[in-house]
Amino acid sequence: MYANLNNTLLAFLLSLKYLDSPLSQEEKATLFDISEQISINASPDPETWKELTEPALLAVIQGNESLKQRFQTFKSQLDSLNNPIFLDFLPTETELDQVAPKKKQPVSFVIPDNEPTSQKSYEITNMVIRAASRILETPQPDETIKKLSSLDKKKIPNN
Repeated sequence: MYANLNNTLLAFLLSLKYLDSPLSQEEKATLFDISEQISINASPDPETWKELTEPALLAVIQGNESLKQRFQTFKSQLDSLNNPIFLDFLPTETELDQVAPKKKQPVSFVIPDNEPTSQKSYEITNMVIRAASRILETPQPDETIKKLSSLDKKKIPNN
């Protein structure tokens, strides 16, 4: 259900981590605004993502050719996976605290039922959103993300 959100944010974070040139001040400011949208508007409702956050994020990606090329590659790889991303691929709260200390309360979705697959899906989505929000709110998101060892393109299966 949240595979598109997860894959889009993960592909973006990977693209940012492996970006060759630094982001512009305008891109950094826009990403900070997006981090606010992610934090404020995070919801299990996919429409919130589709209407508010994803278009702003995609506009930043489309405006930076290097970021766009990397994003398309990572998004394609993630979309082709049959299984959801494993949690060990994502940064832990401890790792995030080291590179991007908390400035606000972490965002979490309410898990609507007790099905293990649903809980795992929400757990992954919560971690993806927290990582994206915390990284994008830093003054240098393109430098901050490079400090994360867990988010690594080598960990994408069949890469």
